[in-house]
Amino acid sequence: MRSYAGALRRVDAGWINAFGWCNIGIEAYFRDYFPRTAHLNRIISLGGFSAEEFCRLVDYVNEHAAPGEVAAVEFNVSCHNVNFPFETILEEVLARAVPRSRHPVILKLSPDYDYVLHARLAERYGVAALTAMNTVKALRLDPNTGEPLLANRYGGLSGRAIKPIGLRVVAELRDSGIRLPIIASAGIRDFDDCREFFWVGADAVSLGSEVWLAPLWGYLLGPLRGLAIRRLIGRVERSAPPVRSVVGPAAPAEAGRSRSA
Repeated sequence: MRSYAGALRRVDAGWINAFGWCNIGIEAYFRDYFPRTAHLNRIISLGGFSAEEFCRLVDYVNEHAAPGEVAAVEFNVSCHNVNFPFETILEEVLARAVPRSRHPVILKLSPDYDYVLHARLAERYGVAALTAMNTVKALRLDPNTGEPLLANRYGGLSGRAIKPIGLRVVAELRDSGIRLPIIASAGIRDFDDCREFFWVGADAVSLGSEVWLAPLWGYLLGPLRGLAIRRLIGRVERSAPPVRSVVGPAAPAEAGRSRSA
């Protein structure tokens, strides 16, 4: 538990984490989980440190998921917890990996980078939609010792604390003329949050911390939380304006080319 506390802490009005990309990996996902989730509208999130790595991941998804079996792949080129300057590789990743994908590509934006510039690059290279946004790079100290709460020192702040930032990011993207569909993800908890994001220009919403982060005792209420989330989804579906499809064509320069691996 002490090790876990070094990677995730509840702070102020949200959570701060330094998980990075610790997960089961793409091979285990397709072996163990993909066959069991055919009834879901799946989005596979990919992360890497170079254009070559993103291309290999895209090729793997192409080989294991036929067009239509996943809604999209998301390029996470913005994770703070792995201590890498993603802005230095973003354009090459988009230029090389997006045309290879047999599935629509979503770009996950960071509020700590030039997200308007990155959104314009996404439009240029045929990205189908944007996720706004990733966590906010943050720091909290132990008030008794002055030491960082996280072993990584800095972490990604999520939850209610970042909702106003997320609203600003979505609004600024629209104010800048970005026309791609936007999936909002920043401290969303209830129906009023969803409406706020729709009002500033989002096309869809995503719940992160509200779904999978809770105090330890809160996990005992998991089934009840699941029912509450399903009711929220149903209310949004009945009330939200039509969502623009993220299934978009390849960039104009690629439209006549094969998109298989």
